[in-house]
Amino acid sequence: MHTPVETVIRRERQLHALSYVVIIALCGMAAVLTSAILKGLGVGNVWLIESYYFRVLFPGLLVATVLYMADQHRRLQNRLREAHEALATTATDLERSVSRLTFAYDVAQAMASLTVSNAINKTLAKALEHFDADVAAIVEDDVDLVPGDEAAPESAVAAIMSAAVEAVRSGRSVTAGDRHTGFTLAVPLRVTGRLTSVAALWRKEPAFSSDDVDTLLIASRLLELGLENRVLLEQANGRLRGLMNTVATLVADRVPEYRQHAQSTADLAVNVGLALGLTREDIDHLREAATLLDVGMLDVPAEVIAAPRPLTPAESEMIRAHPVAGERILAEAGFHPQVISAVRAHHERLDGSGYPDRARGDEIPLLARILGVCDTFVALSSPRPHRPAHSLPAALTLIEAEAGSRFDARVVAALKQVLGMRPAAGQDVPEIEELLRAAQ
Repeated sequence: MHTPVETVIRRERQLHALSYVVIIALCGMAAVLTSAILKGLGVGNVWLIESYYFRVLFPGLLVATVLYMADQHRRLQNRLREAHEALATTATDLERSVSRLTFAYDVAQAMASLTVSNAINKTLAKALEHFDADVAAIVEDDVDLVPGDEAAPESAVAAIMSAAVEAVRSGRSVTAGDRHTGFTLAVPLRVTGRLTSVAALWRKEPAFSSDDVDTLLIASRLLELGLENRVLLEQANGRLRGLMNTVATLVADRVPEYRQHAQSTADLAVNVGLALGLTREDIDHLREAATLLDVGMLDVPAEVIAAPRPLTPAESEMIRAHPVAGERILAEAGFHPQVISAVRAHHERLDGSGYPDRARGDEIPLLARILGVCDTFVALSSPRPHRPAHSLPAALTLIEAEAGSRFDARVVAALKQVLGMRPAAGQDVPEIEELLRAAQ
């Protein structure tokens, strides 16, 4: 099926072909007459010219053909003009659609990558640019304006508040204003089905078009989805924190010093992670893994954990299996894979002397390497039934002596940076090895 433009072009080609036929016919007749004159024949002796029917029909046919061609040319010009106007309209619509989608994409990017407040502020700034507005605002219990309160005219604030009230009352988008008060566009925002705020724009002129309304509605839906996802995420995080506290309490019932040890390890690990430049997401996973470091102890019988005597080889194997049990428990609870792998590998050592997999070097996840260093440091600097606590410099000395062999040297350097102290001198290697084995 041909498009209107293709049809017009095809008709124009047909008209050109007909024009060529007429021109060729006229040229042929002119050639016949010229030939007759050159041969000394009288024009009256040429049969076609002498024929009565030719004299009547030919001029009429010629005039009709010329008139038909002129009419067709005029129609084609009109059709071409209409086609160009349609293309211009389509191009304008396409440009608006691209602009609308670009603005929507910017809003989606902001909501996905920034905090709620920063995302909303960036969205308002983008709205000012996109709509060529003078003021943009999110109206909740108070009014968050871009530009700030000092730069916004009082008439703009009043107009925005009025439009926001009407948007809340009607539950739909509102356009209002005139040349004296300026023009306002307000769209209500709903989060989890509840109307929570209003997105509003104000400019002196011109009035907001239906296309502006549609664009802001799209952006508002994206804002709603982003805000709703943040609410759901907070709820999920709340449930996760509750689950973590419950699990930590269960472990603390068996290992009384566990909660304090886990908290100290988590705080130290987070600071080491920050010193290493970890992302916010990795830091969150690191804190979760440190808090649940020894959750696998739930699988170890209470009498083994609290045994006041040296453990048998079988009981020692039960203790050494707690990282695997922790991995299983966290996997069943739906924790992030990084948290699960860090808990399983936090007793691994670079030289392969750790457990449960005797992993080496980069086979050990970075979060597990951080936890291994911090867990050991906290254990060394905490009192145990068979020994007193080491001082912090002494504990750092023991850790630093194994940097590059058992422990990741970068992690140890970050630990030293976080502690801001020098190691203690005078520790010998045999004692270090014995203490480190005990700390595991």
